[in-house]
Amino acid sequence: QCCLICGAVGTGKTTTAISMITRAAHSEPPVKFLIVDKDGEYGSLETVLGDTVKRVPWLSFFRSDDIHPDDLIGEFGWQRSWWTSKILMKALGHLENARQPLTKRNLAEAVSVVSEESVGFGRSGEDFDNYKRQVMEAIRFSRMIPHEYVRPLDPVDLLSRHRIVIMDLSQGPNGWVQKHLVLTQVLRRVFYEALENSDFGCVIVLEEAMYYAPQWTQFSIGDKDSRSKLLSIVKEIATNGGRNGVGLWIVTQRLATVDKTVITQCANNTISHALEDIDKKRLQEVVGEHFVELLGSLPQGEAIMQVSTLGQG
Repeated sequence: QCCLICGAVGTGKTTTAISMITRAAHSEPPVKFLIVDKDGEYGSLETVLGDTVKRVPWLSFFRSDDIHPDDLIGEFGWQRSWWTSKILMKALGHLENARQPLTKRNLAEAVSVVSEESVGFGRSGEDFDNYKRQVMEAIRFSRMIPHEYVRPLDPVDLLSRHRIVIMDLSQGPNGWVQKHLVLTQVLRRVFYEALENSDFGCVIVLEEAMYYAPQWTQFSIGDKDSRSKLLSIVKEIATNGGRNGVGLWIVTQRLATVDKTVITQCANNTISHALEDIDKKRLQEVVGEHFVELLGSLPQGEAIMQVSTLGQG
């Protein structure tokens, strides 16, 4: 259920993962997979498995109504105590009460009706309308708030109808803040469904895992807030997913850049191709010096696997 596939560039990590996924998806009953594919490298699965595979652009999963107010405040660089934040919060409350979807136009209209009294603004000599204009401008340039509402796809529904769902991050906008936000929404949806429904389960595959579960002292992308929210759910799945029907497979070329907690939890099954020295040191911390010594200088296409079953290696 938990697997770490690591190795240097060109040593066959993705090929190994695709081979394992194909075999597991062909088994009876089949294993279901949700693959987070950064560069579109898992498209060959469509050729091998046909209609049992569904590849979806990542933005198709975006749920604008699931955006937390703190996510927007963080995107705008505000603090909760600022008047702009209070106006935004009140406008979001108007949308929720009116059951209107979160779009740029709907939120701007909600901001326009926010009154001074509703947010407790009573400072003399300050222009309340100026604060509202600042909020309007932030909404206009927001990367999170959509222009139009589009019904998002449900990863749980897709996994009920397909053996493999590929969340393709190579299609659509390139902003990592929004990618992290959407992936957090997707992983929460899958994990919480598994907690509530014992008949549901899947394996989540994170290709180039440092983009989603980074060791922050070694690698960072996006912004701190969105990155930390995503890392939190990835850690939760790594730690508690297996016993609740959600496995986690990590694929990475730079082991030292992936969060150590995640690596440790996923090292029950370890497939190691040739590694750089710095990554060998990280692997040694997890699986021991003897295993790392066996790696030596493996030729291309070869790997060593460590499998732990019922507590025995």
